[in-house]
Amino acid sequence: MYNKSNLSFKALILVILGSVLWLAPQISLAQNVRTVQGRWSAHKANRWYKNHPWIIGCNYIPRTAINPIAMWQQATFDPKTIDQELGWAQGIGFNTIRVFLNYLVWVRSPEGYKKRINKFLQIAHKHHIKVMFVLWDDVWGKNPDLGPQPKPVPGIHNS
Repeated sequence: MYNKSNLSFKALILVILGSVLWLAPQISLAQNVRTVQGRWSAHKANRWYKNHPWIIGCNYIPRTAINPIAMWQQATFDPKTIDQELGWAQGIGFNTIRVFLNYLVWVRSPEGYKKRINKFLQIAHKHHIKVMFVLWDDVWGKNPDLGPQPKPVPGIHNS
């Protein structure tokens, strides 16, 4: 069936794609890269990368936490589960995990938060797993707040 709005949308996409493909060879990224003080050169970054094992891992949150608030609050921080799960991760060959930190927990108790982060890092180190933190991720729920967190909703990611 002929649909004029669908045809217009497809035409717009083709024009945009054609423009990008036409311009791409004319843009030299090397000419547009600014040197940032302290930034590694591509050569130095590649040399570093070659001296490290293949990075394999996942985003991590323990099964006992619905979100980073529950993961990091004093009342729900669960080093026993974290140790068990990072042991499993080590067992299947993971060597890196990405972990989200929450700003609200920091505001409430920066010193306590640092202690829990250090405990987490000790556990990760025990399992030969490197950690990449994502700072101040506050996008977990419509109105994130400290205290008891909602129960997970089955089948809904980050519920």
